Amino acid sequence: MFFSHKHGDHVLGLPSLIGCRNSAQGTSRNVETMAEHNKPLSIYYPADNTMKDLFDFCLKRNDQLRYELNIIPIEPGFELQIGKNLYIKAIKMLHQNNATTLGYVIYENRIRLKKEFVGQDIRVLIKQGIDRSTLHESYRANLFAYCLDAYKIVDSAELTNCDAVIMDCTFLNEKDRTDMTHFTCKEALDLCKNLGVRRMFAAHLSNRYDFTDYVKAFPDDVAVVNNNGVRHYSREGILENYGN
Repeated sequence: MFFSHKHGDHVLGLPSLIGCRNSAQGTSRNVETMAEHNKPLSIYYPADNTMKDLFDFCLKRNDQLRYELNIIPIEPGFELQIGKNLYIKAIKMLHQNNATTLGYVIYENRIRLKKEFVGQDIRVLIKQGIDRSTLHESYRANLFAYCLDAYKIVDSAELTNCDAVIMDCTFLNEKDRTDMTHFTCKEALDLCKNLGVRRMFAAHLSNRYDFTDYVKAFPDDVAVVNNNGVRHYSREGILENYGN
């Protein structure tokens, strides 16, 4: 589990989650075997965010945990392998005063044919003695990113050509923003377009707006879906609204 920052709307579900996982079906109650049977839970959070009280409460509320709970402070740039050639990386964003906010990018390390060899018969090249390491190059494929809450992504280049990004799009109109804590939808959309993001999911929308307001404001980019994934409006573009 990865936290972006300490604000309540992002972290206060943690005590219930820890408790539900502790009593879930399939969780071993056998004291002798539960340590090896039950998967540990690791929680990563920005190191300078004061969350000790929350973690202490979680442990007091669940004082007989049947699984290992790891609480790990991290900094921007932290990377963790989560699968075969699959990694998650913490990136620096700006949202709260005097404390770090983190976004997260999931990427995969892949291999592809170098441009100069595209269209050529690879079997012939290999017979000619060209090594496979000469033919291929490794590259990073950005698959998914979570970027909220924020009004600026300091490490925005980390999102380049990402398949899907969930972006903070709190404000539709610049005049409605009274302090610099959240993106406007246009700022988020422009950033994603400039970085070659394929799909942007607009999240953290202010309830002062109706979804149709986004369709009117961005008629060439918006596809609106509700909680059940039903598409109310569809047009070619990269922005989709992921209903709260």
